[in-house]
Amino acid sequence: MAGDSRSFTATSRSQALVPANSTCPCGRGPDFYRIRPSLWAAAAFLAGSSFPRPTWALTAGLVLCCACLKWSVPCAPARGFTGPGVCRSLALLTFAFLVLGMLRGSSFRVERREAQALTGYGAYVRATVEVTGMPEYREFSMAVVGRLVELSCVRTAPAGIGAFGDQPGQGTAGRPAGQEGLAESDRGAVTGLVRFRPRIYLTLFHRQTVPLLSDGVRPCPRPGDPGSYNEGISVKPGDLLEVWGKIGNPETARNPGEFDWGEYLARRRIYLELRGEAGDIRVLGEYPASFLEWVRRARWTLCSRVKAAVQANFPRESGRYLLAFMLGDQSELSPQETDMARHLGLVRFFSLTGFHVDVAMRFWYWVWRKLFRRPSLARFGAIGAGGLYAFVEGFGPSAARAFICNALKLLALELGKEYDHISAVSVSALAVAAYVPDPLGDPGFLMSHGASLAAAFAPWLVPAALAPSILADFGELSLPGIVLGSIYASVGGLLLILVWLGAAVPIVSAFFGWIPHLVLAGFLSSAETLCKVPWLRLTGPAPNRWEMLGYYLGLASLWYFRSHAKAGSGSFLRSRVLFRAGARRVVLVLLAISGALLFGGSLSRVYVRGLEVVFLYAGEGDAALVRWGRRVMMVDTGAAEAFCRHVLPYLRHKGITKIDVLVLSHLHDDHAGALECLLDRAAVEKVAVPKGKGEEVRMGLSLSQRTGRIPEVMEVSAGRTYEVDGLLIEVIHSGAATTVPGKPMDRVLTASQDERENAESIAMFLKLRNFEGYVVEFWGDLPAAVTRKLLKTGGGEPGGGSGGAGSGEIRIAKVPHHGSRDSLCAGFYERLRGGYAVISVGPNPHGHPSPEVIGAAANAGVKVFRTDANGAVFVRLLGGKLRIDVYRE
Repeated sequence: MAGDSRSFTATSRSQALVPANSTCPCGRGPDFYRIRPSLWAAAAFLAGSSFPRPTWALTAGLVLCCACLKWSVPCAPARGFTGPGVCRSLALLTFAFLVLGMLRGSSFRVERREAQALTGYGAYVRATVEVTGMPEYREFSMAVVGRLVELSCVRTAPAGIGAFGDQPGQGTAGRPAGQEGLAESDRGAVTGLVRFRPRIYLTLFHRQTVPLLSDGVRPCPRPGDPGSYNEGISVKPGDLLEVWGKIGNPETARNPGEFDWGEYLARRRIYLELRGEAGDIRVLGEYPASFLEWVRRARWTLCSRVKAAVQANFPRESGRYLLAFMLGDQSELSPQETDMARHLGLVRFFSLTGFHVDVAMRFWYWVWRKLFRRPSLARFGAIGAGGLYAFVEGFGPSAARAFICNALKLLALELGKEYDHISAVSVSALAVAAYVPDPLGDPGFLMSHGASLAAAFAPWLVPAALAPSILADFGELSLPGIVLGSIYASVGGLLLILVWLGAAVPIVSAFFGWIPHLVLAGFLSSAETLCKVPWLRLTGPAPNRWEMLGYYLGLASLWYFRSHAKAGSGSFLRSRVLFRAGARRVVLVLLAISGALLFGGSLSRVYVRGLEVVFLYAGEGDAALVRWGRRVMMVDTGAAEAFCRHVLPYLRHKGITKIDVLVLSHLHDDHAGALECLLDRAAVEKVAVPKGKGEEVRMGLSLSQRTGRIPEVMEVSAGRTYEVDGLLIEVIHSGAATTVPGKPMDRVLTASQDERENAESIAMFLKLRNFEGYVVEFWGDLPAAVTRKLLKTGGGEPGGGSGGAGSGEIRIAKVPHHGSRDSLCAGFYERLRGGYAVISVGPNPHGHPSPEVIGAAANAGVKVFRTDANGAVFVRLLGGKLRIDVYRE
């Protein structure tokens, strides 16, 4: 039976070739012996496109072929097929889509390499860009996506160009307003059209804040003067812009747990970023439009009209949320509003699952069915409405999945065929993976298709399957978003339908516009209440791979319980039902493996074997984490802003909420500026400071009016060795001196405060008692004069010995003062010969690290790691061996 023509849902249980009550020769139910070519094709294509190495992809394809033959071929006779024929067909299909996936993945990687090679043109460029996306207007900048048409480099930076910084306003680059062009002598030798027109992300900062107009758009240039330079210029898809600025690769995460902006753009096939000033762009005209360009312009026109209608017909507060739900435009939400929406899980639920598209298509099917009484017209009308909805949302992975699955369901009803949900999800995955560069690394792709696939087995599996993925990708889990997902989908979908109708027909919003406002007011009121309940938003460490594997094995065993209990017509918790179903042995094995994986993964999180030192990226500052056993020591915190942006995500990622010892090498902002931020987010037992600085730190903590426990502040002394659970901490320098070493007496009074505090830094060596042969050194910001004095007096060797390269010890040293030229002294790197040096540095105006320091380390045979280039540096001492890994190659 093809299903009732009046129902949106097609049957997925009955079989056209096999009776619904038949059983498989291998004992599986009717849904398991389906031969689903789309499932194996999608799995092979995903494996080929996602694995960067061909050997990994071929191995995954071989595993898929074996699984395909194991699960499908023995059941083929039940469907009237011959085993060898099915074997050859499925193997050939799997291999063909594996090769297609490998070719598609390699094409994306080649595209990325060619785009990133354009950064070699030079830092400051003049680019011609075709606008392809909708502009996002912000308080300090405007952002838009385009395609690079022409590029020429500039030999000399125009006046007023700053550094390519991390924060808005620091990376502004452009030529002075009104300057028509640079002299020919200032142009680079490399200029011309870009062959493959890569996508580029433009960030244009405003020299001064330009207020928004009533419709939320900044002022446009004067009519008839499209070439004038205007601070509040407005652009649209199809415009051809001349932009001056600095080109580079988008900023990527440098510590685990950080938001990776570069990978986020790469998933949208954007590999370049250009930063300039909004006053230094010029609209040259419109680019000749192809079919795709007309499609993009039509989408922009439709979205602009919807946005204008929403802002005109709905109150401003509710209109901001409606635009965030409908178009994904969160630029007008305040940080507090964004946090409330995240607390309820509203925006995340809509953007990752696409269930609101399901509700919209069901609604339009019902509307067309009631209006025309013709099932065929209703089905194709619902498909058209769903396609338009997904088109406006940009055909993201979640919206595309919802549209494709529902369209296949309606087509199955129209053609009188059976609808199989697993096959539909496979077709959707195959279609979406064709234009998503890394589908298995895209949270929207994984969560949307994973939730839809879990729903095919049991509805209760959907929130259970999504929970660890959300925790791993976002670091927090909104219980309302998980529990109330179905309510969000139904209410939110119908709400957005009403908004769309109001935007298209103003009279609808005049009569019914108060309904979305009241619904959103209720949501916001509940959000304000729920935000006060701390346990409704769970924050925790990201599950590691062993924990994820153990969790999903346990989930599979639980589903196995229920499925066999239903087959036995009894409660799945009753052991006799399990025994009768023959599931006890399988379930016990799955549970044992799951428990072992969960226990091992959790143990590796809270207990570290040997010694682990992680030099974290903290911008211009320093931050390192030392772990051994169950102990945690932190050396410096970095500046407050860098701590919240780079260091804190790592602590959350690892689930570190308690620090036994915090060592502040000195009290400069780039080393100790985030002390209060750290105390607000973690329990710190002791704070170690240089000699003579204890009272200053205690006074600062007491004046901060903290309500929590104030940690114990202790001053460490040079020449002493402290031991904490087998870790030897030898302090070779700490505290103030009566003079600044290396300066004559007549220059002591003129030494700056910064120089004096640098000379007071704590320098220490770390060794495990039962782990000889390796030393980890921290030198703070000591100047060369102090370092030279310590080396001469033997303080530069553990235990005060003569040590060095000939002692047989391998040293890992944190380079003094971020690798500055003033920290370089003779003999420092020669004694590290055969060892390693770590430079903690970020974008800075001081020129750190100095080329002289890099050269001295290279000449001494010391391998150098930099946190700005390599990200976090992981040093692990275990089993008599040293292993050093970096977060970014």
